[in-house]
Amino acid sequence: MRIKDNYDYYLFDFFGTIVFRDCSADDIKRIWAKQFSAYLNYEISDLDLYKIRISSERKIVGLNPNQEFEYSELIKEIYDRITPIIDKSISYESFLNASKRIEILIEKTHQKTNGKLINEIVRLKNLGKKVYILSDFYLGASVLKEFLNDKNIDIDFDHIFVSCELGANKSTGKIYKVLIEKYALNSCRAIMVGDNIRSDIINAARNGFATYKISSQADTKLFINSEKELNNILFKGKKAGISYSNYAATLFLFINRLYSNLIRNGSDTVFFFSREGEFLKKLFDI
Repeated sequence: MRIKDNYDYYLFDFFGTIVFRDCSADDIKRIWAKQFSAYLNYEISDLDLYKIRISSERKIVGLNPNQEFEYSELIKEIYDRITPIIDKSISYESFLNASKRIEILIEKTHQKTNGKLINEIVRLKNLGKKVYILSDFYLGASVLKEFLNDKNIDIDFDHIFVSCELGANKSTGKIYKVLIEKYALNSCRAIMVGDNIRSDIINAARNGFATYKISSQADTKLFINSEKELNNILFKGKKAGISYSNYAATLFLFINRLYSNLIRNGSDTVFFFSREGEFLKKLFDI
């Protein structure tokens, strides 16, 4: 990875760029619902909590012309909706703090760093370039700094811009106008680096920024190795007199659904019982 060093300002997306999640943003919300339901002593189910969160987000976004909101607004909406059915002794402040603590911990657990890009950012910083983070997120800059510290990313970013604090986002493109008008950032001397075609590339280009698209695949090499390993087990077992080619699709479907369900339910342990389960465990581990 090599980004041209003839620009003055370098803006980097966060999720899918500096760090990768090993699950989707929606999965983060489902895991949050599972764990927050436990915090509330299961007075409301995780499924209901998840649905209330999604509905609350839609309402808040619909009320804001810039489609942005802060985390405290979201949690206040959720709190007001479920107050009639939860323990009345839980204050909004306790509710908010617990929710935020759980959400941050889940995020940290499901993030890993993009080492190649981080090395490139360090190189650009050493050349005297201005480096920024530009992220669409409902938690502020202080939380992104916490994520960076958790992953030992020791880069002195010149500024961390987050949509919920600027009241504008990349998905609409309005955040780029804020950078130009409020922060006097010369887009002709700036480049946006990210993984999202619309938010990071198209909308940035429309506002005069150069762009650099990176792959959103966290570890392509690992994925390819795993695919080859699966292929060897399922299709090339002839030496042992065994061939699973007729069952490969079914086995893959089973393992894939099992893994997806475990992620959605926030589980981190699975047991395979009996000798018959050993083969499935081998596939699952891969």
